[in-house]
Amino acid sequence: MSGAAPMHRPPPLQLLQQLHRPPVSAAPPPAHRPPTACARATACRELSLKEAEMRCRALKDASARAHAAVDQAAADLSAARSRADGFKRALESAKAARDAEAPDTPELRAALQAAGLPGSVEGVDEAVRDAEAERDAIANTNPNVLREYNARQQSIQNLSKVRRERRVGRRGEGLGGGWM
Repeated sequence: MSGAAPMHRPPPLQLLQQLHRPPVSAAPPPAHRPPTACARATACRELSLKEAEMRCRALKDASARAHAAVDQAAADLSAARSRADGFKRALESAKAARDAEAPDTPELRAALQAAGLPGSVEGVDEAVRDAEAERDAIANTNPNVLREYNARQQSIQNLSKVRRERRVGRRGEGLGGGWM
């Protein structure tokens, strides 16, 4: 063994350092690597993608709400149409009942016009409403206004009476003094 060449061994400290040193081909950990243009572009794309996804979700939600509103409006329209159809049927049956009791004939129109009334049933109804409104306006007046009116009328009559008496008195004095 003495004739063999001595084997060269590195010292133990160098061995430990080599074990803990990363291999040359390995890249540094990502936390220590400065961001590159490629990494920034990737981050921007990911952020844009997330924003687009959020906008898409918001648009889908808005679209769902709009569809619900349209569906509700369609249901309301359908209900209103069915109510309108019911009102039309009721109007037609009421007109039929009216015509059965008093048909709308040219003779009836002529009689209404001769009486100074409108020539249609609708016109007569309107005239009746106007007359009722006038009656209510007269009946529902303020009693104080009527009292004031009556008091003023009485005052005017009294003043007119006094004025006539004075005229007659002046005429009589002028005539009586020279005549007697």
